[in-house]
Amino acid sequence: MNKTVLVSCPVSNRDWILPYYLEHIKNINYPKHLIHIYWIVNNSKDDSLKMLQQFKLENNDQYASIEIALENSSTYFEDERTTETREKFTYSWLSTLRNMVLRKTVKLGADYLFSCDCDILVEPDIIKNLMEFDKSCISSLIYNGYELFGEDYYKFPNILKKDNQGKYKHIVNNYTANPSKCPKDKLVATDFTGACFLAKAETCSKVEYKQMPQGEDGYWSEKMIEAGYELWCSPYNFSKHIMSIDWLNKYLTGTYPMR
Repeated sequence: MNKTVLVSCPVSNRDWILPYYLEHIKNINYPKHLIHIYWIVNNSKDDSLKMLQQFKLENNDQYASIEIALENSSTYFEDERTTETREKFTYSWLSTLRNMVLRKTVKLGADYLFSCDCDILVEPDIIKNLMEFDKSCISSLIYNGYELFGEDYYKFPNILKKDNQGKYKHIVNNYTANPSKCPKDKLVATDFTGACFLAKAETCSKVEYKQMPQGEDGYWSEKMIEAGYELWCSPYNFSKHIMSIDWLNKYLTGTYPMR
């Protein structure tokens, strides 16, 4: 286990979740001296920057490096998870920030990029487990349906497949719907993923992010496949997507839904 990994994501107005995100990042059981961390703080008006700086102050000597960059868009906006805001501002600006992450991976000479959004809580063995598959890109399973779809939340995972008409459909099967019952070695092939994944660094110099109706992850996924890379997901390696303060409270009170 001597591969270096860049752990990275953009951060904006997430001080309500950062203490828990940072705790889970710190608890990852991959050797810390092989981990670089790169956070890009953008359009943030809360204490996110202070929290990240405090984490760096307390933990910098344990990691290969910790860097915090400040990059604000020319027009301030908050990602309210609405279609209008995301199509007008979020996807375009996130593309810029995620391309910075790709370039940083290459510049550092890291072997892998572990891209994990700051509202996702991962298990300690996430990097080890995903790396064992030796895939160019493999994602952790998360659900994106908590806020809008009630008990059907599990029908909206972060993996999608193109149908015969070229439209993306969420992949829902026994493995994605019940990750706790999924064998550790089971993988699901996908055409579209994002939010939490491990990718070999070679991919970072051959693809990019760009705005599209399905979000910046859709363009990146298409470019990955065009470049000859396969996209996979490990349902066994499930991570918790904490989409709001309400869902954080469910997590803290043990009522976060699990399958």
